[in-house]
Amino acid sequence: STTIYWSGPETPPEEASYVLVRYLDDEGALICSPAAYEKGRFEEIGGAYIFQTGEVLGWSYLPYDERNPEQEA
Repeated sequence: STTIYWSGPETPPEEASYVLVRYLDDEGALICSPAAYEKGRFEEIGGAYIFQTGEVLGWSYLPYDERNPEQEA
């Protein structure tokens, strides 16, 4: 199994990174979506949606990214 380590939006990822973002959709459901982080903003991958300030609840590097914290045994 894979553990996702979430960071808050106040601590941005490295510039030009692919990440997962957590946000609430228009109906209030929690959604996770792949995104790119560049020039201080998150942009949905595969779409042209740019997340507005305050929409992103958290982010994580993709599960296979070596920048993720190590799982403790």
